[in-house]
Formats: sequence, structure tokens, C-alpha cells
Amino acid sequence: MNARQANPGFSLGHATHYDWRMACELALAQVEPWFKQHQHLGGVDEQSNQDRRWIGWLYFTAAFASEAKSILEHVMERTGIRHWVGCCAESVLAGAAEYNDEAAMALMIGTLPSGSFEVFSGRRKATRPSAATTVPSASPTTAASASASASAAPTSTSASRSAAAAAADGKPQTRLLVHADPQLSDLSELLDELSLRHDEALCFGGVCSGLEGDLPQVADEVLFGGLSGLVLTQSAGIRSSFSQGCLAIGSRHQITVGERHLVRRIDDRPAMDVLLQELGISQDPKGLARGSSVLDAIPQQKLQGGLLVEIADPHRNNQHGYVRNLLGIDPSNGTIAIAGQAKAGWSLRFCTRDPQAARADVANIFSVRQGSKANGYSTICRRRS
Repeated sequence: MNARQANPGFSLGHATHYDWRMACELALAQVEPWFKQHQHLGGVDEQSNQDRRWIGWLYFTAAFASEAKSILEHVMERTGIRHWVGCCAESVLAGAAEYNDEAAMALMIGTLPSGSFEVFSGRRKATRPSAATTVPSASPTTAASASASASAAPTSTSASRSAAAAAADGKPQTRLLVHADPQLSDLSELLDELSLRHDEALCFGGVCSGLEGDLPQVADEVLFGGLSGLVLTQSAGIRSSFSQGCLAIGSRHQITVGERHLVRRIDDRPAMDVLLQELGISQDPKGLARGSSVLDAIPQQKLQGGLLVEIADPHRNNQHGYVRNLLGIDPSNGTIAIAGQAKAGWSLRFCTRDPQAARADVANIFSVRQGSKANGYSTICRRRS
């Protein structure tokens, strides 16, 4: 097998230790033997003329946020790999390990076809990577290994998009791995703009977390604020999807009056009336004049996973719904508030987090093989309460 055909896959290392140097050494020790064995199969920088290039992912908890620059410089020096993406996260998942409220990091390295990816950030405008490469895309095994980067990534952003609809169109699809600063007030709009700039590319990734202040991101350097990540062409062989792990409550409705984060009327009725109907509350909404009365009427057992809404713009092609938290209810006028934009004409459905729904969606995602179709993807479970 020559270098043009070889695809070594990906290698993951992770560790916890109060000293970043020790944590870094422990993580590197897990990938370096494999890297030395396969290093010749790809170039580590732009000067290489090989068919594949090495790239790394780096995630760390808040305890190492102030050491992010030192950590990145260290892994670059040890491996020689120049391209890295990642960010700070409140929790880090790596394989079967989960690190919460402790000093920890995870790193993953692998190769992608040359010209199939480009690192971007606020300092580095996202442009389309060269599509001239004819290197075969990754095998199913390698693509599955690549998806392990999501396991080390922070909490999934609701701006993620399902890949199934685009795959069904049979069109080459660009994908964007995005790390976002949670302090961005216009995050949804920025993601939409970024996606449209790349022919409605599918976005996946996460929101940085762990600190109230500035959160470091990694995009070949350590930076703060805005968006950063990877532009991936079809030749990268990446397959992405996601699950928001939700169970639908009732049917889909249409927002008839909505502005900013307020949903005033659904199906030309007060939004609160529709919500109470879907929750099976038979009490006359007019009798629930106080917020405490509404809360008392809500069936807590039914909503152990919280109360959320799935909203979607029916005019956007290939768009599945976004799940947003329901923030409040105003019994005086029947308005509900959600953690996101609400516009007239958009669809809305109430839902709740559900572990079984999440497991079903994830099982379906991993049942997909290259060249075959999934039974279906959704942002909320395909069952009713």
C-alpha cells in the first residue's frame, strides 16, 4: 500500500493531572508510539507535498485555560504537527473517560487528504479549501474514528445540523467544525452566515465553556472570542450527525405571532394555551392568572428532562429543528419566552430531554455505513409522549 492509499486513522490520548506538563506528557505517551509508526504517511505542514496532512484536536478543562498557549506550543514541538483546533470546555469526554471539575485534557491526531481542510478563526477568514485533490475519502472505520473528536468536544451547540438531508440530495457537502464563544449575542446569525458562505454547509461542534471570563480557543494558535474551527470538503471523508436527545410532546405547530425571543401566538391562539393543551392540562387557562399556578399545574413527572421547544424555519432547505430552552411563561397575555429567535411562520413543537431518545438516535447514527442510508435522523425522537 503506497502513501496515496494509506489512511492510518486517528489516535486519541487523554489524562488528568494538576500540572499541565504532566497531563500533556501522559496524553502524548498514548499517541506517540502510533504516530511514529505512521508519521511518514502524511505531511506535518504546508510545505509538504504528500497526499495527506496531519492535523490535531486539543480540548482542555478550565483548570488549564491559562496554560493553553504553553500546551499548544508543547504538543506542536513534540509532534511537529502545525495544524490544531480545539477549545476550553467545562467537561471533557474522551473515549470512555469523562472529566468534570478537574484539570484534564484530551488530544487526537490523524491525517486528512491534502487540500480537504482549512483552519479558520476570527483572525483567519474562512475560505473554501482546494478541491483539486483526488485522494480517496476516508474509509468507514476512519470516519468513525474522526467522529471521536466530538466525544472530546464541549457541549453540542444547537446550531448543529443533520447531515442526512444533504446526503439524500446527493450533493457534495462542505462541513464546518465550529468552536464558538458563548458570549456572542448573535451566535445563531453568525453560524447561519458562515454556513451560507459555504453553500449551506453543515455545521457541528460546540460552545466553549468552563469560565465566566474569556475562553481560549485553538486554531493553529490560541485566541479568544468569535468563532474558530475547520472547513472540511467532501474529500475529507467526514461523516457527521448529532442527537439532541429529546422526546416530542404533542404535534408540530406554527408560530403566528413571534418577535425576538417571545412567542405570543401559536396556530393563532395564545402560546400558553397551546402549551397547556399539549401537556394535557385541562384547567381553563384563564384560571391560571399567576405564574405559580401555571407551575403547579405542569405535570412534573412528565417533564423530568425539562421543558424545551424545537423550532425550525420551513423556508430553509435541509434544515432540521433547533432545540431551545423554554425560559418563561406570562399568564397575563399567554406569551412564552424561549432561548432563541422566534418568527412568524416558523414551526414549533414542545419537547423534553429523554435518555432513551438520545440512545436511540446515537445507535442510529453509528449504524450508518458508507454507501448506505440511515433509517432517519432527527433532532427530536421519533416517538410521542
